[in-house]
Amino acid sequence: MRVRSLPWGLFPVLFSLALDLPAFRYGISLLDEGFLLDPVMRILAGEVPYRDFYHFYAPGRFYLCALLFSIFGADLLVLRLLWVFLHAVLAYLIYRSARRLVASPGYAIVPALLFSVAPGPWFKVFFPFSTVANLLALLRLYERPSRGRIFVAGLIAGATLLLRQDVGGIAVSIALGGLLFLPRSGGARAPFRWYAFGLALPLLPVGIAFHAADALAPMVDQLLFAGLRGTSANAVPMPPLWPLFPSGGGWVDLAGRLLHRLPPLLYLLTAARLFLRWRQGSGGNAPLTLTMLFGILTYQQDLRRSDIPHLLQCITPAWLLLVASVEALLERERRGCCTPRIRAAVGVSVTAGALLLLCRIDTFDLPHSILSIRGKGYPLDLPHARVILRRERGETLQGVIDEILRLPREAPIVALPDIPLVYFLAGRTNPLFFELFRPGHLDEAQELWTIERIEAIAPRLIVYDQQHLTDGREENRFEHRFPHLYRYILRHYRLSRQIGSFSLLVPRKKGATPWDS
Repeated sequence: MRVRSLPWGLFPVLFSLALDLPAFRYGISLLDEGFLLDPVMRILAGEVPYRDFYHFYAPGRFYLCALLFSIFGADLLVLRLLWVFLHAVLAYLIYRSARRLVASPGYAIVPALLFSVAPGPWFKVFFPFSTVANLLALLRLYERPSRGRIFVAGLIAGATLLLRQDVGGIAVSIALGGLLFLPRSGGARAPFRWYAFGLALPLLPVGIAFHAADALAPMVDQLLFAGLRGTSANAVPMPPLWPLFPSGGGWVDLAGRLLHRLPPLLYLLTAARLFLRWRQGSGGNAPLTLTMLFGILTYQQDLRRSDIPHLLQCITPAWLLLVASVEALLERERRGCCTPRIRAAVGVSVTAGALLLLCRIDTFDLPHSILSIRGKGYPLDLPHARVILRRERGETLQGVIDEILRLPREAPIVALPDIPLVYFLAGRTNPLFFELFRPGHLDEAQELWTIERIEAIAPRLIVYDQQHLTDGREENRFEHRFPHLYRYILRHYRLSRQIGSFSLLVPRKKGATPWDS
């Protein structure tokens, strides 16, 4: 299928921009945005990831953001505009992918609209972007195999390994399995050779550069092993359905819990549909198969965390299959009593209802979409982050950063647990080796080493956020997770000032009473 419907493809792009541009200044995430920006600032300061600090994200996103900061300046809004751009491009890629699953361009824009209304947190965009980019590359390859398309598929997979190593691994696995069934182009070994060439093109220079910096071995360890530990935050794979309406829950909460079950249901239905085609001798359907495989293998994001933000970053293949299933169902009824106008009315009604429902479900307190605007009207007046927050949150952060800025610039500070964006907001560099303090990412020996590093640094101020002590489970409270570090802070630092949930701790003088947490 040749896709030449640019006007239709422009609609989801404009729709995405219309939703994102008014909202990109709203909200903030001290953990997730800091977990990306803190390494960026350390790179700009001359440090090398994995050698000078611990991280389990692939390096491509750090160096991309560092490049943008070196051109436009270190500002959180530069990063937000990058998300706006990637969202718009992703909406178009979703449309292009859908055109290979459905016949009508009107149907093809629906999954792009569903994504644009509920894209998930800004900083998660690399996951769906990488997923859809690799899916589209393989869809084009199956559509008309050629050396050029095989090379591009490998090139995109290699670039993905530098942005999201988990999605890159999935893409390579699916591609290598699929190449066994591709029509040969240019000789028996041409497909794999050209795919391998494209795959290696972005990886080899990066590997050589990190090897020269003595960072290749720690990079492999941290990306391939450390990143898979401690990422599960739920006791069951999905939020329970019973009771239907728990205390404080309503129809929107129930719809959110049902939404977690939509992807596996669609994957099962698609597998059954493909099996029936095979039994009837109709042959396979490569677009449906590829989309289903990407959906199944990326759905682990939701199984590990089971919250709406993680669900939304991996649900895009399910949106594609949903629209393909609806079109197939309605086309089957073409000869029945349903006229084209009735089918169009049903399609518009279902789409509008889904969009409105997603607007209600996508209400988490993270910078994510136009819904981030609600309840926020306090402009944060900081050199690196001119964002708009809730008044209480904004005044608290403003007060904390103002206290840090009163210290001499060379005075070291430490911000914990899991609030690395504080360093960026205050224009400071994180002096610690480990960025996250959570189970699975810091063992006892590493905890003791962190204490030694803090002793060597002798920070003038420790910013301690009480809100990040727990994720709701008592065993995950900071004092239980890292008792040595917690006791060290109690013994050597005292409370100087409390600003909201932030405790500002200064070195203890002899004879001072212990700080009461």
